[in-house]
Amino acid sequence: RGLPPARAASAGAPTSVQELLDQCAGPAHRWATALGGAPVAPAPGSPPVAASASLSGSSASGGSGARGRRPPAGGPEGVTVFFSAPLTQLDPATGRVVPVEGIDVEQECRMLQRSLRRSGRRIGVRFVAATPAAIRQRLTLDWQTGGASVVHVSGHGQPQGVVLEDGHGGAHQLGVGRLQQLFTAGGDAAATKLLVLNCCFSREVGRQFVQAGVRHVVASPLQVHDTAAAVFTSSFYLALAVGKTIHQAFQIAVEGVRTHPRLPEAEADKFELLPEDGAHDEVVWARRGEDGEGDWRGAALQLSADSAADSSEEASGSETPGAPRADFGLAQTRRLPFLPEDFLGRQLEMHAAMRSLRTRRLVAICDAAPDAGPGSGKTSLAVAIARYLAIRDVYRGGVALVPCAHLDGSEGALLGALQEALDGPAPAHAAPGSLAWLQAARHRHCLLVLDGLDAYIPEGGFGQGETPPLARALSLLFGHTERLQVLLTARRRLAGCEGVLPVKVCPLPIGPLAPIDAARLFLRRTQRAITAGELERLVAGSEAASPTADGAPGPRALPAPMPSGPGPLIERLSRHPIVTRCRGHPLRLIQAAAAVTHEVHDLSSLC
Repeated sequence: RGLPPARAASAGAPTSVQELLDQCAGPAHRWATALGGAPVAPAPGSPPVAASASLSGSSASGGSGARGRRPPAGGPEGVTVFFSAPLTQLDPATGRVVPVEGIDVEQECRMLQRSLRRSGRRIGVRFVAATPAAIRQRLTLDWQTGGASVVHVSGHGQPQGVVLEDGHGGAHQLGVGRLQQLFTAGGDAAATKLLVLNCCFSREVGRQFVQAGVRHVVASPLQVHDTAAAVFTSSFYLALAVGKTIHQAFQIAVEGVRTHPRLPEAEADKFELLPEDGAHDEVVWARRGEDGEGDWRGAALQLSADSAADSSEEASGSETPGAPRADFGLAQTRRLPFLPEDFLGRQLEMHAAMRSLRTRRLVAICDAAPDAGPGSGKTSLAVAIARYLAIRDVYRGGVALVPCAHLDGSEGALLGALQEALDGPAPAHAAPGSLAWLQAARHRHCLLVLDGLDAYIPEGGFGQGETPPLARALSLLFGHTERLQVLLTARRRLAGCEGVLPVKVCPLPIGPLAPIDAARLFLRRTQRAITAGELERLVAGSEAASPTADGAPGPRALPAPMPSGPGPLIERLSRHPIVTRCRGHPLRLIQAAAAVTHEVHDLSSLC
């Protein structure tokens, strides 16, 4: 949960590389993992199974907006969750954009929501992507109804402040004082009973809020293990929901962390309830019957983002009383496949695509190398981009994936797939060739992911003066819609269409995984556990065989560990031939890892 120069304290000496990954490279420290959560999906590069679904009516079912329905008067106030998981940040030392290790916000938000649900009460939860504009908009709108009882901030933290999002995948760092001013401007934080800063190094931020008048603040002075944060959050909100005081809920959550079988007891001491000398005997949500009023049964799930698009009350995405409550993000991503469970890295590519989509309508993902072959991860990257944007409700008209690999390369087949995605099957009364489905999407702000258009892009590119079927279909699509955008994938570049299409083609060549991500993917996919000692012997043997400056064999010089990396041992593995021979290709790494079975006792035999 932090982006500090130093690494988090180890939970103990790992006995295997899998435990090493759990402690320092996997979701335990919010480093790059699958954005789509736990569901098992195809390997990177293989096409995920997902049927194209119509986007018609998507705003009413999948959108959310910042308005939301007001809770009935007298019902218990809810929770507003501001979540932040930027992809990149600017390195002040070099001026370059560098990746930020990922946070699985979907998993955390769903855990919080399920904890409240287990209490048997209908306590509202509103999720908001934490850009400065969206935070201010939400707090201002909440002022009409008295605000939320609890504000929960989830994201990366640093000793000097908290990392928010800039609305386009980048990090936006706010200092301690500036963050407090953002939240308390206009007195909008006065109704907040409890502020939970689920970020590393958030003690000073919490103290600023206490000075500003927030009576109860949960924060941490150190870097928090992600599993500890999840355990604390789940136990804390369940206790609050059943009517425990803030102090009692805090004690329950701390003991839950202290007794967790996979966490050191010291992790429990990283949580603080501020002010230290305060009386935290307030009950946030009184038990049923004690307040003489019913529970909040409206606005049970809502997502908001900083967007200029208007939305109606019907597009708020709020749940109606008595309706089954969907988990966080599922409504927004129901037309998208889940990511492979070991998807990691690609933050720079995702940020580049989002930067292009800020002002352009067509982004084309392709292989950087002509001989990359299948399994380079184009589909997985497109799905990751689409899910990231959908979760943040950037597209009020919805986001959908259109599988195109099975199409025959004709204009009619592609238009049929687009029509089905935008408006469902053609009505029986529609005239042949009718463009009514395009008229319905004329002003809709939506994103279509056209995956696998290889049949539409010939090997040698398009000829001079030629108008291929793909160009005709896309020209029709862009010519009849104002805000529809397309993200497509194909092995080859979309070259030769520049003079035909009414929009600019923004190519996004996808190259190999970064070396450290390649090593992590390899370790995640081995068929047996690799001990840390075994890995040490493997990389040490390779380094000993490397010549030094004077030509004698010896250990080669290694650069300093990356600040956000998973540790020097895995960094050294990233330079070993067992990984480098795969050249960062996801499918080849998976296939190489599959050879590490229980029958293989010496990893060097695979080199």
